[in-house]
Amino acid sequence: MAKKLYKAMRGDRVRVTRLKLGAGALILCAGAFGSSSVLSQYRLEKPVRNMVAYPILNISAGYSSALYDSSGDEKAASPTIAVMLGAGLQGKRRGHFYGLEYVAETNYFTDTEAEEQQVNQRFVGYWGTAFTQRQNLDIGFEIRDQELPRGYENPLDGNHNTIGDPSGANWKQYQAGALYVLGNDETRGKLELAACLTCIRNDDDDYDYRDSNIIDASATLLARVLPKTHLLFQVAHSNFEYTNANTGDFTDGLDSTETRYLVGATWRATRKTTGTAKIGYVVKDFESGSSREGHDNLILDLAVDWNPNKYNAVRLHYMYRPFESVEYDDLVQDDYVEINQVDLTWSKAWSPRLFSNTSAYYGQDEYNVSGRADERYGAELGLRYKTNRYGSIGVTLFSENRTSSLAGHGYEDQGIMIDYNIGQLFGFGEQINSEARAADICKIR
Repeated sequence: MAKKLYKAMRGDRVRVTRLKLGAGALILCAGAFGSSSVLSQYRLEKPVRNMVAYPILNISAGYSSALYDSSGDEKAASPTIAVMLGAGLQGKRRGHFYGLEYVAETNYFTDTEAEEQQVNQRFVGYWGTAFTQRQNLDIGFEIRDQELPRGYENPLDGNHNTIGDPSGANWKQYQAGALYVLGNDETRGKLELAACLTCIRNDDDDYDYRDSNIIDASATLLARVLPKTHLLFQVAHSNFEYTNANTGDFTDGLDSTETRYLVGATWRATRKTTGTAKIGYVVKDFESGSSREGHDNLILDLAVDWNPNKYNAVRLHYMYRPFESVEYDDLVQDDYVEINQVDLTWSKAWSPRLFSNTSAYYGQDEYNVSGRADERYGAELGLRYKTNRYGSIGVTLFSENRTSSLAGHGYEDQGIMIDYNIGQLFGFGEQINSEARAADICKIR
């Protein structure tokens, strides 16, 4: 269930929560009927001086088809019950935005032979200030303690693979970052400076070779050259350090640096359509003495946003770029993975209380140097209804599939979840206040 609860995606892919899928549509379309008729996000909030305290509660029931027992044998689909509990504090004073939030979740399979999952936890802190209308500084941190179940493997989600381990993988991630912005959308130019530190630690000694420290930094210049056109210039640098690599085995020589150069443009083609295009290349260099070969590669990122009316939001997105490889074998360690992916999202407000979110994706992963080739595809349909008093009720249908040229690495999971939800997560990849910029921290890669 952990992979259902958090999908950590880099770049323009935001972190979403499966149990509140459909709430994404609520966020995108919350203004569709005007602020006077849209319910508050927190109906159980309580003022605490200049802050607001609020609970987070999500109770869900459903089933998943990708289950394994304690021996690693695949089981038939099992009904499951999941509970998420948490609380948060957020405040605003004299141009400052700040907040803390903690959430924990666990799940129970009614099939007693299905593997049980541990408690997954997430703690987020955020502080932002506006020195002037044209200067902003945001800092934040996130701590995650999570288990990925057996069968999970996705190069978009960092170096995690649990194919060969019946117990899955337990790991922790510590992340802190800062974002400085000079200028705004009304000025002719805007400069963004960002930095982020990510530390990943695996609880299982068999996986400690994946422990890593990653430092990211970037500088982005946005220039308005025409009333409806902005140009983008970006330079980003990443340093990957694998702290437990062993000399002479497949983990040797993984440390590397990566520099990315991007140019792009954003233009409003019509009142309802906006397009974004970014193209560039990445230079990857492994540490001195490594037997691995560095490489140069293309980066391509295209997106079209279409808002035919205030009730609908459609986004088509395509990307091509290399990512850090996924460790999947004690004998083979690829240098990088080339990923092609296209995804489509449609969010709709059917009424002031009813929202839907539909999405589908297709991706191809080429592993270098082993030659392994994967295809990933899936779809999700979420529907959410806001109740008269507290919270909302949602239902989500989902399907995930992976086919692989490497035997034993195919995967599929289909299921349904019905949930009751109070509160919205915020932090890295989430945003509940249009004036807060926590969602943009640590979105460098």
